[in-house]
Amino acid sequence: MNEITGPIHGQATPREDQRFPFKCKSCNGEWMISHRTTIMADFQVLMGQDLPEFNPGVAFIMYECIACGYYNEPPIAYTGESVLGKLHAEMVKVVKDANKRRTAKPCSCPTK
Repeated sequence: MNEITGPIHGQATPREDQRFPFKCKSCNGEWMISHRTTIMADFQVLMGQDLPEFNPGVAFIMYECIACGYYNEPPIAYTGESVLGKLHAEMVKVVKDANKRRTAKPCSCPTK
């Protein structure tokens, strides 16, 4: 067996010769910006400080395609019904709405 066990029980880390790039679901672009998404608490902070997380430690990662701006969700290994699963489902709805808004209007870049 030439695979190394990954961080998820039973999930194998692919060998170098079997890796493929993650592609945007909208334009097939391969270059992404990772975003950590979470619910932030309404809390007074000093200038320059981040807001604290509403549920500390509960965050999800989304990948924004550099080419088209579409938010892509990584393949998820487990999506069971739990509190975390419900929060994830709520986040997915918000991301779907954001993707609709981003792709519906034409680009308004100042360079055009």
